[in-house]
Amino acid sequence: MHEALDDLVRELDGRLEELGRHLTSRRVRLRRQMAAAGLWRCRALLQGMVALREAGRTDVLGVLGRALFETHLVSLYVLLKGRDLDDDAVLHELAADHFKWQKRMVKTAKLPERVAANVEEWEGILRKLEVEPRKLNYERIAEELGPLLEKVEGAEADVAGMYHILYRGESLYSAHAGQGALLRYLQWDDREEADSLITNPGPPFPGQTRIAALLTTHLAIRVLKAFSVIVEPPLSDVFERIAALREPGEAEDEPAGQGVAVDIPEDAEPAP
Repeated sequence: MHEALDDLVRELDGRLEELGRHLTSRRVRLRRQMAAAGLWRCRALLQGMVALREAGRTDVLGVLGRALFETHLVSLYVLLKGRDLDDDAVLHELAADHFKWQKRMVKTAKLPERVAANVEEWEGILRKLEVEPRKLNYERIAEELGPLLEKVEGAEADVAGMYHILYRGESLYSAHAGQGALLRYLQWDDREEADSLITNPGPPFPGQTRIAALLTTHLAIRVLKAFSVIVEPPLSDVFERIAALREPGEAEDEPAGQGVAVDIPEDAEPAP
């Protein structure tokens, strides 16, 4: 199954590389260009997951998988939120978050003067926009994104449910060095005399790479629609073939596309 999935990932990546020349925008359409940048980041993260699996390190797939889910989430949020094409308020949210953490770095670490100057410049820009520094709330983004996706795709999109399962699950057992991640590398001795270590415990969840490939394909479909790029054969075909695969540990009766929020009708309304 791994070989079949890897073949589909390579097919998807090759087609996106070919289509990339069409993903250009005037600066006034920065929202869709930022979403395209998110797609390119998802490509890189998915390639990294395939490389980790080829190296036999499936135990750390979730580190990249969580980052990919987060990128998919924010990219769609940037693409779909807004009253119209000229409403860039969502970009102000990203800028406010970036400024908040950049300013904290400048205050707490010795950084080059040019970094401090950049922070001052951003502070002036945000002041003119009347935007206060504030960190992104990914749970809130997931809750808002569901209805936005349902509007353009005409299908149920339980993005908040995905957040609670995928994002929090990978945070608990993969991304953060807490109890959930560390206990995976311990081998318990029933006599409590010689607890030992596990070199490679494998992935905490099945289907991590397949889900990442589905998320990347879904984002690609939405981004290409935003750029009015017609794709033949449609990428929904790749999505369906990935969804039909099962990785070890996944239930055979699991519905195709489980873990991904939406079905993707080809005649769905283009994103702004």
